[in-house]
Amino acid sequence: MSREQEPQQPSSTGAGATSKSFLRGIAPVLFAVAGGSFFFGGKVISVAAKTDRLIAEMGGIGLALIFGALGLWAKTTGEDDEPDQDADS
Repeated sequence: MSREQEPQQPSSTGAGATSKSFLRGIAPVLFAVAGGSFFFGGKVISVAAKTDRLIAEMGGIGLALIFGALGLWAKTTGEDDEPDQDADS
């Protein structure tokens, strides 16, 4: 009663795999920070720094753009971009 087992692909180990795993995990956090700074950043900056609300809103949008770009970078860098090994067979 032997059943066929799917061939397992070798798992990549080392610093490269750890960094990709970290980047895949941190991307949603960066997107959440970007969303929070977009919606709440202007008011928080305005109250904390005692600045004009318009300048604080621009700062909140700027932070949202920065954290969104970092999240996008982390997501695309952390994705597995190795070629399919099944395509060779």
